Amino acid sequence: MNEIPKGLQTYFLNETESEERPAIRREGANIVIPILIREATKTDESGNEKTIFKFFEVVTAFTGQDIENYDKCLIQSYAAIRKHLYGEPAVQSEMRDDKCWEAHRLAVRATFPKYRGEVIPQIARFEEIKTKFWNLIDDTLAAMGETRSVLPPYFNSTTMLDFAKAKHLSADTIRDLAVQFQGINSDLQSNNRNWGELFD
Repeated sequence: MNEIPKGLQTYFLNETESEERPAIRREGANIVIPILIREATKTDESGNEKTIFKFFEVVTAFTGQDIENYDKCLIQSYAAIRKHLYGEPAVQSEMRDDKCWEAHRLAVRATFPKYRGEVIPQIARFEEIKTKFWNLIDDTLAAMGETRSVLPPYFNSTTMLDFAKAKHLSADTIRDLAVQFQGINSDLQSNNRNWGELFD
């Protein structure tokens, strides 16, 4: 893994670094599981670059997990890992206030499934909404004779409607566009997602 999965928040976790690839280890009645292991480079005091590993550690009770098989142990310990990554209630409230809780929760579930091949329906539903949104944008731009290159990195529905008006699309087309934007926004809200996530 080279980066944290999209949507997964780690600002409240303690990150660990090691020059050796971390492995699951036993500590008394517990095991310590390194998760979200990423390779990085670091410059030492002599100015030489070296490979290091960044990760987070989850401590959970040893209940017979296969600690020699990393992937299997992750699945056997999925509940403890998810609980660790969900954070304390105060952290969850903060993420809800910031409108990123649902994306975080689903990213955790997708990254640490209960079993191999677990499908998360909410993720598939959001991807459908995102595809619908960008198809609408592309179709509207095509009607203007434009491409996404003319758009800013982020825009809201008002920006797009103003752009459509400036490009002299018909009033009916603009009304229909507004209705479709309202539908997408409603779909996002009913799935606990937000407009900004369409641009991730």
